[in-house]
Amino acid sequence: MESTASKVLKRKSNDIGWEYGSLVDPNKLDRTQCDLCKKTMSGGIYRLKQHIAGIPGSVTVCPKATKDDQLRVRNALNEAQNKKKAKQSGDEALRSEVNIGDETIDLDDCLGDLKESRSFGPINRFGTSQGKNKNAYEPILDIISKKSSKRLDTCLHMTAYILNPYYFYNNSEVRDDLEANDAVVECVGVLFPKNYDMQSLILSVELPIYKRKQEKFDRPIALKACEINNENFDPEPCKAEI
Repeated sequence: MESTASKVLKRKSNDIGWEYGSLVDPNKLDRTQCDLCKKTMSGGIYRLKQHIAGIPGSVTVCPKATKDDQLRVRNALNEAQNKKKAKQSGDEALRSEVNIGDETIDLDDCLGDLKESRSFGPINRFGTSQGKNKNAYEPILDIISKKSSKRLDTCLHMTAYILNPYYFYNNSEVRDDLEANDAVVECVGVLFPKNYDMQSLILSVELPIYKRKQEKFDRPIALKACEINNENFDPEPCKAEI
């Protein structure tokens, strides 16, 4: 049975090296002693394993280690080295996948002038305006479209359904959905922050006109478009009929 002193000199580790050696001094982790030949050495447990495995160069070979001892420790060293290489390869592969190169991206060129951020609620991640820069807003809209396909899970997407005559005039569920209508209110608040006159005009005047197909939405061409509901709809023939 090992004494208390010898247990102190054995590190609490699953490293195979501690089966063949121990610390010379518990306060000096770099100094170890081989249990087989009693040789002391610096370099920590890794140097001791080289000593047992019979790997010359940094330390002398243990004269009392058997072939089985050498094979066990050498296999452990090789396994640790292979794991290290595999981890390095994985890290390099990950870095190569996320590497965006050395080119600096100018956010002002991509998204327009960046202004002080405001709290917009659930859709504040979508830019308030991209002007006419299609290269800026089309990728964003594509991402939103793919993510929200067949789902009414964002204020922006629900507003699009409300404002699209194809869905609004042909689907009572969309027309009467309270959550979708609330989404329109929030979107208007985002597009015209603190401009309460504009918000009131859109929500209290223009939106009801749209919903009831009145005034400009009651024009023959508008009604014809609602009837056809075709993205390839050409208004010119309709104008000729008016």
